[in-house]
Amino acid sequence: MHCPKCGSIINNDSESCKFCKTIISETYRQEEEKKEQEKNNAMQEAGTLKSKIIDSRLFQKYGLDIENYSNSQIKEKNAENIRNVGHELAGSGWIKSGLALSFKPYERQSLGYLSVLMEQNWILIRQNELIIRLLEKDKKPEIK
Repeated sequence: MHCPKCGSIINNDSESCKFCKTIISETYRQEEEKKEQEKNNAMQEAGTLKSKIIDSRLFQKYGLDIENYSNSQIKEKNAENIRNVGHELAGSGWIKSGLALSFKPYERQSLGYLSVLMEQNWILIRQNELIIRLLEKDKKPEIK
């Protein structure tokens, strides 16, 4: 909290400013605390929004924004990942990125397999979403 007269920092438990000796009223103290709380809330909301935007961009980058994808888009992303798996297993994924020379053969192979596992997990996530959609569609009661 700051002194309303000179602007110096005041401890929350002080009754007056140690520089200009201004007495700090309880009302002023409460108003300052309210302003500080509002500031903290605004910063927290901004952080949450930023986090949601980053999450959304990451989901889109890896084709996992399934809530916003149609069934055909999900199938398209799966086909893309399947192609990537084939490239990784063939060894072209690391050669393309220029990393092949800096790793030992067993390291290249391990990293390639890990990459393949990630791609396969994304496929499974999207396939699960398709299954869920089909189950929900069948679950809806028919209107006669």
